[in-house]
Amino acid sequence: MKIGLMETPFSYHGIAHTFNSVHRLAVMLFGISKEESYTDDGISHWVDLPHKIFSLVLEQNNSILIAVLVVPAIAVFSAVSFVETTIMSNNPMILTVSCILLATAVVASRRFFSIKITK
Repeated sequence: MKIGLMETPFSYHGIAHTFNSVHRLAVMLFGISKEESYTDDGISHWVDLPHKIFSLVLEQNNSILIAVLVVPAIAVFSAVSFVETTIMSNNPMILTVSCILLATAVVASRRFFSIKITK
């Protein structure tokens, strides 16, 4: 997929799968209805709307708009996908590494955001 002028490793399928992780977690953790509804093209509504939004933003070919909307969305949904993968994993090694990564991210973010700017 090309974003702006840059070729990326992302694909629409990968983005759809990542967006759908929110749906899968909602069903698994909160018991939201498992009944699916689909567009006339056979695409899940959970995938279709984000696809349309991404397509609209990417068609604008505006680097600032992409940086403001797409990059944070990918980061958030990738984090949710990571959480889903960790929860669904029965592998102790994946769970251990995930906990270490999470702890590292928390410590790093606390240090980053606690830096005070003084004159």
